[in-house]
Amino acid sequence: MKENRLAGKKVIIFGGLGFLGTNVSKKASQEGAEITIVDINEPPDVDKRLEYIDNQVEVIKADVREASVVRTLLEDKDIAYCFAGLSGAVNTNKRPLLSLAVNCAGYLNILEAAKEIKSEGTLILPSSWLVYGRIAEKDPVKEDHVTKPLSIYGIHKLACEYHSSLYHDLYGLNTVVFRISNPYGLFQSLGNRHYGIINNFINAALQGQDLLIFGDGHQLRDYIFIEDLIELFILAGLDRENAGEIYNVGSGVSTRLIDVAESVISICGSGRIKHIDWPEDYKQVEPGDYRADINKVCSVYGWDPNSELEYGLNRTLKILEQDYK
Repeated sequence: MKENRLAGKKVIIFGGLGFLGTNVSKKASQEGAEITIVDINEPPDVDKRLEYIDNQVEVIKADVREASVVRTLLEDKDIAYCFAGLSGAVNTNKRPLLSLAVNCAGYLNILEAAKEIKSEGTLILPSSWLVYGRIAEKDPVKEDHVTKPLSIYGIHKLACEYHSSLYHDLYGLNTVVFRISNPYGLFQSLGNRHYGIINNFINAALQGQDLLIFGDGHQLRDYIFIEDLIELFILAGLDRENAGEIYNVGSGVSTRLIDVAESVISICGSGRIKHIDWPEDYKQVEPGDYRADINKVCSVYGWDPNSELEYGLNRTLKILEQDYK
């Protein structure tokens, strides 16, 4: 097992108490980094998250929309993970101005701060496959696929991608953008229909509830297990030679939603599938089948997302089921 790759590195994680932030903090702490977590929100299970990280980290309550605060916090940091934001296609369509303020202006504050302090650190932005909009290519989708988002979320993520590229080209910032598809695993918000379908399925199954599927469930998605994703985040944080690039990130494998639901029920030993009609707001943002072409990111970083879906489901369940005993 690789250890201490981040020894002596100062790492700041904006949105550090969320799904991605909690898991990056855990891994980065194990790798010897000095961690600063920044978040405006404190989740109900914050103590459990900090216990999971299992290392001394600095937690600061702050808002990425406050430019002067962001500038101070970013000083002397080697790696910045820019996870603060509002998620979900339907959710952001209902709250477009909040999405603009947090997802766009908040990230611009980070870029501006990095420019002002002449940061040589790496700035990592999690974008989304939803920037593509309606999928024209069936299998697989490459980074040069047309981008025409169907949601405010996709539009704002795409805007942040352009901001990243511009600040790299004009000011030499070490920006990296990952278009991530459907991550799942420990500490993703449970019971949230806006995103995180696999975790929602597991939560429902463990409680013996219905696993709700829109339509026939034949829609294909590319799901990435959090442990694989976090390893990529660590590799990218250490890299200085591939800045300014945009990468697709997924498992490279597509699975029908109905098959995911059946696997969750089988592994959990409870739950049942219930098909319902597509709600209009979800139907409007449905992009179609998706599988990521991940050749570029695998080649550049030597990354291998080798966790099969069954393994990821079992790993997630093993920890989550403790909450239901």
